[in-house]
Amino acid sequence: MDRETCLDLIWALVAGCVATLLGGYVFGEGNQWAHLVQVYRHIDPAYLPGDWFADTTQEESVRRYYTMIMSGLVRVFPVAPTFLTLTVLANTGIALVTVRASRALFSVAGAEARWAAALAVGVAAFGAGGATHLSRHFFEPALAARVFALAMVLAVWRSRPLLAIVAGAVAIALQPLVGVETVALATLSLCVAAVWLVELRRRAAIALAVGAVLAGWTLLLWADMAARQSPAAELTTILAKVRAPHHYLPSTFDPAAIAALLVFLAAACIAWAAAGGAPARVQSRAIAAAAMAGVVLACLAGWLFVELIPIRSVLTAQTFRLTYLLKWVGFLLIAANAGRWWRLSRSTSSSVALRAAAALSVLSFGKFYAVGALLGQSLGFVAERHPSRLSGSILPIAMTAGAAALMATPYGVRPGEPLVAWLLIATTLLPASTTPRRARWVMSVYGLLLVLTLGALAGRREPAAIAVADRLSLRLPVVTLAEGDGDLEGLQQWARDSTSPDDVFIVPPDLGRFRLRAERPIVVDFKGVAFSGAQLVNWYERMRACCLAPLFEGPGSIGDFRTGYRLIDDERLEMLGIRYGARYAVLPHDTDTRMPVRYVDARFKVVCVSPLECPS
Repeated sequence: MDRETCLDLIWALVAGCVATLLGGYVFGEGNQWAHLVQVYRHIDPAYLPGDWFADTTQEESVRRYYTMIMSGLVRVFPVAPTFLTLTVLANTGIALVTVRASRALFSVAGAEARWAAALAVGVAAFGAGGATHLSRHFFEPALAARVFALAMVLAVWRSRPLLAIVAGAVAIALQPLVGVETVALATLSLCVAAVWLVELRRRAAIALAVGAVLAGWTLLLWADMAARQSPAAELTTILAKVRAPHHYLPSTFDPAAIAALLVFLAAACIAWAAAGGAPARVQSRAIAAAAMAGVVLACLAGWLFVELIPIRSVLTAQTFRLTYLLKWVGFLLIAANAGRWWRLSRSTSSSVALRAAAALSVLSFGKFYAVGALLGQSLGFVAERHPSRLSGSILPIAMTAGAAALMATPYGVRPGEPLVAWLLIATTLLPASTTPRRARWVMSVYGLLLVLTLGALAGRREPAAIAVADRLSLRLPVVTLAEGDGDLEGLQQWARDSTSPDDVFIVPPDLGRFRLRAERPIVVDFKGVAFSGAQLVNWYERMRACCLAPLFEGPGSIGDFRTGYRLIDDERLEMLGIRYGARYAVLPHDTDTRMPVRYVDARFKVVCVSPLECPS
């Protein structure tokens, strides 16, 4: 392993730590607690007896391999450190694959190859719909699959069939949608590019062979999944309109996020045009164009055949997930241009403009990244081709000052993003070092200091650590479930100490994590979904029963169920207790009830829905 590769590894690890720990890591975030339930049930079949979600997902195919892998790890290592380590490693893997792709596809050398990776793990504030992030601040199947999917993309584009097959198979097993769609897009993009470039014909044939092998693996996996599906007519409606409209229905997406994605797409197109016709980049530009066009067409199909002409197969494909690949390719193009302009600025009359273009392209962040990238790529495109028009102009200075103002504002910037931007700034300064040796020393010292700082802050709640975190606009990482419990700790402790392990609880729709720390089964919650037709309908019936929800007629959210649950009455509680075998119900503190109260705190109270069976 040469020194440059070793430096890439070190830097990727530092970037993975920064993106995870300084990006707001929370153990148990998102759907992670639901995955934990499946992992614990796989380890112990007697875990949470009577819990509907644990019972129905015990043999679920969608997350089977992920659950098997995590179960094996949790049997050997403590669960919280395992998830934290895997999150860091996944973000590290994304950074490393991005560095290697930048070098291989666009011949970017030195520290500049790390700019694209810094963007990939540091910019996560825009995307159409959910699950479009490149990196995440918590571990989930999609994040793990994305690492292997990107490695597969790079291997396909570089004609490495064996590596592509292995990486693609792992990605498909971990998260079928991410894996299959990425495999298809990578293969097709290379084939489309080969139509114009004869040099790619052989590589396209290899790509088709890879795609065929992975398609066979996909068919085997999906055949098993289909055997567990039910042809329920309600399946599409429940998934798209009730459970996750943010994944399926473009009309429910955040308009600001869509606008940011469109602005970024414009920046990526300008970056593609600005990349020029250098011989080493002609093939890469053709492949990049085909890949970006493929993502755009897939998203248009997702809009047309979901919102206007609903087709179930297109809806379940969640084509907007692929925008993560659009962002990845865009970052590669933008960073490659920024690196070239930074070097070119040392020997041209428009040096100020070119340096401003590079800075805007890689140093903007948060919701403003797309705007900064568009301004930077536009400025660099003009400055490189028409230097006389910008030489000595006030425009580069004004644009740089504007970017600094955008970076400084707290609006739209999630905790930790300023520190990720500092990582970018420090990396940007490295090419200015006089010698490669000096650059390596600066990077090594910088990385060591960051790792030491992260180690000092991770998992600490002392006043000094909190003060430092507040000063840096940083949310301290939450590395155990207990740290994230907050005002739930008393309720969960009471349930553990005062009830039996098989006592079933009715809980609010957003309180699914209660089952983990209370170690008690629950009737249903919003996140705990079994992704098979019959059980998905069962989940919806339970949610409607507990939350007084009528037959669904339009896009909604967990807020609708939360509102319905607050209206629950004693008659409904008694019916639910009989129907689902529940003994206790967790109610909002101000809910009127004549049921016997067994526990009260500032937020919740627990009532017994079967008075004759509950101890006083």
